[in-house]
Amino acid sequence: MQMVFDISQDELPIFLAEVDEHLQTLDETLVELEHRSGDADLLQNAFRAAHTLKGMSGMIGHHRMTNLTHALETAFDGLRKGQYPVTTALIDLCLDAVDGLRALREEVINGSLSDYDPQPLIEAFADFTSTSGHHVQPERRVESSPEPPLPHPREAQSNGKHVLYIQAQIDPRSVASAARAFQLMMALQEVGEISTMQPTLEQIETAQPVQTFQAQVLTTAGQETVLEKLSHISEIQHIEVRADGAGQPVIKSEEPAAAPPQSNSDAVKVEAQSQAVLASQPASRGRSNGSAARGVEMTVRTSVERLDSLMNLVGELITDRNHLFQVRNKLEAQAHNDPLVENLAETVAHISRITDQLQEEVMRIRMLPIGNLLHKFPRMVRDMSQKAGKLVDVVIHGEDTELDRSMIEEINDPLIHLVRNAIDHGIEPPEERRAAGKPERGTVTLNAWHEQGRIILTVSDDGRGIDPAVLRKKVVQKGLMSAEEAAALSDEQAVDLIFLPGFSTAEKVTDISGRGVGMDIVQTNIQRVNGTIHIETAVGRGTTFQIVLPLTLAIVPTLLVRVGPATFAIPLVMVLETLRLSPADIKTIRQKPVTMLRGSVLPLIYLSELYNISENGQQRKRLFAVVIQSGKHRVGLVVDGFMGEEEVVVKSLGKLVGEIPGISSAAILGDGSITLIVDVPALLRLAGIH
Repeated sequence: MQMVFDISQDELPIFLAEVDEHLQTLDETLVELEHRSGDADLLQNAFRAAHTLKGMSGMIGHHRMTNLTHALETAFDGLRKGQYPVTTALIDLCLDAVDGLRALREEVINGSLSDYDPQPLIEAFADFTSTSGHHVQPERRVESSPEPPLPHPREAQSNGKHVLYIQAQIDPRSVASAARAFQLMMALQEVGEISTMQPTLEQIETAQPVQTFQAQVLTTAGQETVLEKLSHISEIQHIEVRADGAGQPVIKSEEPAAAPPQSNSDAVKVEAQSQAVLASQPASRGRSNGSAARGVEMTVRTSVERLDSLMNLVGELITDRNHLFQVRNKLEAQAHNDPLVENLAETVAHISRITDQLQEEVMRIRMLPIGNLLHKFPRMVRDMSQKAGKLVDVVIHGEDTELDRSMIEEINDPLIHLVRNAIDHGIEPPEERRAAGKPERGTVTLNAWHEQGRIILTVSDDGRGIDPAVLRKKVVQKGLMSAEEAAALSDEQAVDLIFLPGFSTAEKVTDISGRGVGMDIVQTNIQRVNGTIHIETAVGRGTTFQIVLPLTLAIVPTLLVRVGPATFAIPLVMVLETLRLSPADIKTIRQKPVTMLRGSVLPLIYLSELYNISENGQQRKRLFAVVIQSGKHRVGLVVDGFMGEEEVVVKSLGKLVGEIPGISSAAILGDGSITLIVDVPALLRLAGIH
């Protein structure tokens, strides 16, 4: 069945983004409310989110969504008034409503009726609140008595300004009358200065119904101009504008049925703007001025496609900048005292600085707080722990740490896998934790921070940890390794076995997961974005997974190396150090080249041999090595020389070239030549190092 909503395709993304934001707020607030039931601010946040969602859905004519949010809002109102306590059953009911609202949100996207029926949940709210002393009734607008007239100023204003008095009646059937009052206030601020207003901004913030709006404005605009400005606001039945002293008021009045509907997206925007301004302008509460309107104008929404296009253009600019450096260096070598060359060098240096600043600004625009991803985990942990019969809390640190939008999308699934595994197989049941002398409630901790141009993410639990002995036994049982090979593994190598495809320590399959289920996918997804994952574990004390990621995927800082006539780019995030080697420094263990690095054996990989690159038959007297690390593997890549560090723009190899083992992508250097970007984990697998 088709559904028609009063919203255009251009306005749809704004509506969906606002809905997602308020649903996320409800998720986070409800989970927190279960532990802090007496927190009035949490209740107010939940009520405000539900109220705004009700207004937004009402504006586009989504009555199924409006009815469900009204039931949710009424339940929150009862909690605010202390009519019943916060219980797990009520939180479950509210979270079910949030899930239902997500299903109803999809109806707006698809334009068709879904299988979801909100009526049973609405009736469940009615049953719950009625047995708790409060029944959910259809929303009623209370007729309020007219407010007393606003006072006249004692003397005329100077500078050509005069006082106008405005009174407006808002349609009592409006589902967002507070937003209409806010819209009236914003319109008046555009034509003058509001000296007094009823209701006040603080009263509008409560989101209570408003029927009569009155204001006194100091302005240079005429009565007709102000009336015209206010007439564009929908759901206003009567507007009266009168001047100070003598003269007739100008009036616009119409029957409710004849009121032309405003673009509903405007109402959606007003409701969203009112919440944003009230949240971001605490100092202006209780008074009206132009700062609120200016606060709204500070934010501009744009499409992801435009950001990607802008990033691509900056990438091309970086390539040309590098080319300019090459040209400048050649000219300086040929005519270093030439004034024109010196001018060119100064211009190139200035363009370089501007390009760096532009790149930094574009990167900032693309950056998002990782909290946008992490904030969904409290709800997820609550649902999973209940399903597993465990008591688990989640702690989040570093949610303000910023990461490129594309990177956030890539790490979403790996983080979900890690959290699921922590709950299902890491955290023990309450009785087992009590027997071990631990608190009944386990803890999963998510942490994020910047470190040396990289992002560090950790997922930790205080559960039973990973036992290397159990892993050795499992790998033999599954026929993946002989008993002798398993016994020869160190504890660290045994723990890394969980990354083998299909390997799991879970005794039984659950609908959540066991540690090891999908861990090979986690590692693959992280390595695909030039990241690494490490494990630290202690039996009986818990496990920590550490993920190291670059800041972005589009522009990669690399170390350029030369191997014969070929050039390779190694992501700096993988580089530990560089070495100079002589033939005497290279030894052989089990027919494989190695060297000693500060008392430790460092395996060596010759890129020339790996990719069959000709060396023109010359015997090399001096070699270089790049020490790289992937996971817990540390090796040296033997190369002929270093060409310096350079930021390169990542380019896909394309279908014609296809996949090259050990190579992730390509880049165009400043001199126009092409370099291959090394995929370090894949390179190690190609070299037989696992």
